[in-house]
Amino acid sequence: MGDTARAESDYTQALTLKPDVLVYHNRALARQAQKQWQAALEDYDAALALQPQSAEVIKDRGNLLRRMQQEGLVPPVLGRN
Repeated sequence: MGDTARAESDYTQALTLKPDVLVYHNRALARQAQKQWQAALEDYDAALALQPQSAEVIKDRGNLLRRMQQEGLVPPVLGRN
């Protein structure tokens, strides 16, 4: 098991004990590193549900969406190419 896969597993286990914005954020980063785009996006959304003003989560979620757009997984933002 790779480091990011192990980290994802550890974060998942931690979340069974208590939902936490930092744990969701870190699991999203681990999933993103494994190219699990949709799962990472769901974790960013869960983190923002707990702490909507988290600038770091908002930034990383935006970076993920840009990456997903480059991969053709989401449509381009309206008015941008």
